[in-house]
Amino acid sequence: MRNFAKGVLLGAAAIVGGTYHSVACTGISLTAADGSYIQSRTIEWAKGWLKSEYVVIPRGEKLQSFTPTGANGLRFESRYGVVGLSVVERGFIAEGINEDGLSAGLFFFPRYGSYKPYDIAHNDKTLADLQVVQWMLSQFATIDEVKAAVDSVDIVGLDYSSVVHWRIGEPSGKEVVMEIVEGRVNFYDNTIGVLTNAPGFEWHLANMCNYVNLHAGSANDNSLGNVILKPLGGSSAMLGLPGDFTPPSRFVRAAFFRNTAPIRATGFEAVLESSEGTRLEREARINAMINQLDGWRLNIILPDDDTRYITGRVRVKKIYNDLAHCSVQVTATCEPWRYNVEETSVI
Repeated sequence: MRNFAKGVLLGAAAIVGGTYHSVACTGISLTAADGSYIQSRTIEWAKGWLKSEYVVIPRGEKLQSFTPTGANGLRFESRYGVVGLSVVERGFIAEGINEDGLSAGLFFFPRYGSYKPYDIAHNDKTLADLQVVQWMLSQFATIDEVKAAVDSVDIVGLDYSSVVHWRIGEPSGKEVVMEIVEGRVNFYDNTIGVLTNAPGFEWHLANMCNYVNLHAGSANDNSLGNVILKPLGGSSAMLGLPGDFTPPSRFVRAAFFRNTAPIRATGFEAVLESSEGTRLEREARINAMINQLDGWRLNIILPDDDTRYITGRVRVKKIYNDLAHCSVQVTATCEPWRYNVEETSVI
């Protein structure tokens, strides 16, 4: 276990320790006309292969957080089923959603965030920052529940330079950003619907005022002395939109693209609006997701009796596919027997 924990900590350090120039994450949320709420994001990683996998956490799974000294932190049991995408370690969920529709993701936040100092005496309530998404989604159904509980845990980084901030959303479209600065937890309403990396969220909002002249469509003609100036092409009112890949520029660009995008009729159409990549790349990701989830064997705790569980095997199949996007159907075929959650002995 000691060597395993050391490997996990080194993997976490590889993500965040001194490599912020190679990590770029951009999150965009969309709402469809039918009320559907969609969260999408990118994870750009320039340091080679990043171990990532699909994660399924059923209700009743026993979980434990890492600390800077090993796998000896907060213990908790999942109250809600969770699906997500992890990095490095199964518990490090970068983006996920639970069965009640609460969704959350983490974004690298170097130099501007800072946690309370790690105290080994408080390991029983210590939660690694890379496992906060796992904890939130497995324990809570609403943002208000997260706000009420976050002070009950000590959030720490697994590496001294490890700092992230979080985006949390509800099915209603309510969305907040959570940042920890000098050990203090701050929540900000995110009505602009995007998030990138450092600096802090309030700074990004203030920076948007530098682009007050930008808007959708084309600029009007203008006269300069006797010369009439005309736009050279469409969307000229967006002239000056930053095109580089720094977090401030990505935030501005994502905010304008998100808030000028057409409102689609359904959640599925909103997913298409927020997707990226070529058609073949999307098809490869779809197949990878299906192949990884299909056939999984899970223990499922039933809501009417949390002392017993049933065993089932997950099946995933496409129900729509246009070589670019698809929707999938997930089912579980379960055995007819119930098993005790706790081991029993017969004397």
